[in-house]
Amino acid sequence: MRHRHTAVTFQAVARKAGVSRAFLYENPEARNLIETARERREGAGRPERQHGSEVGGGLA
Repeated sequence: MRHRHTAVTFQAVARKAGVSRAFLYENPEARNLIETARERREGAGRPERQHGSEVGGGLA
């Protein structure tokens, strides 16, 4: 998810991993990993937003 610059959410991780969101919330290790990834992403200033005009530009 990080390499594709997609949002790290419990729903997205559950879908990608083929598990329920409840499993992720109830599993302390999984929950910690997701929350840590979200914090890092927020602290990084979301680089894909800064370069958004370059993505797909000129494809009209």
